[in-house]
Amino acid sequence: MTLSKRSTRFRRLALMLFSTIVGLLIAETALRVSGYSFLEFYVPDNSRGYALRPGISGWYHKENDAYIEINSDGLRDREHEINKPANTIRIAIVGDSYAEALQVAQEATFWSILEKRLNECSPNKRIEVINFGVSGYGTTQELITLRQQVWKYSPDIVLLAGFAIGLGVAALLEYRDTTVKTDDDIVTALALPVLAVIPVMTSASERRAWRRKRLILAASASLGCMVLAATVMAVWRLHLVDAWFR
Repeated sequence: MTLSKRSTRFRRLALMLFSTIVGLLIAETALRVSGYSFLEFYVPDNSRGYALRPGISGWYHKENDAYIEINSDGLRDREHEINKPANTIRIAIVGDSYAEALQVAQEATFWSILEKRLNECSPNKRIEVINFGVSGYGTTQELITLRQQVWKYSPDIVLLAGFAIGLGVAALLEYRDTTVKTDDDIVTALALPVLAVIPVMTSASERRAWRRKRLILAASASLGCMVLAATVMAVWRLHLVDAWFR
């Protein structure tokens, strides 16, 4: 290869690299000017695996559009003093994504609404609710959070909020309170969004019928899978026999 050819190839590669860098810079500038960004709200944590990044703020777009602010102590909440103010009852919320609630604005979260409504009916004491929820946390991580973060705020009450507990409460209400029939009734009673409604079963015969339907459905699905597998095996074997005779 001659020197002129090498020089030409080098210039082309340099031009391609320069064009790529300029294009990326233009795209990045356009995204920043338009206000679109992909923020990483989490950082590695030695004890819990990961935690919310202290002091970060920005738009969350994955499941909804909501502006998220993480305070200086890594909580999805406003700033709170470590020392509890006088004449104050502190409630700590420990939980997973249901408590973290990145999908909605802070004023729409259940813990913000809880604080507002409790203060409306507590003229003598100030109620302060602090949210320690982080998406994906299990009970082990929540226990570590309790020890490392929650206790230093000196809470008077600690509430554990999570997926399993929420479904358990909903199931208990549904079975014990037959007056709750629709999603609107549940919203009215709890002032919380409805995730699912468990069918009301008022008699043993209805419960048996419901279990029977589930068993029939499971048996039908299993039988269908067996028939499909047998058909595939039969076709495969016939194909092999036909190839052997040929």
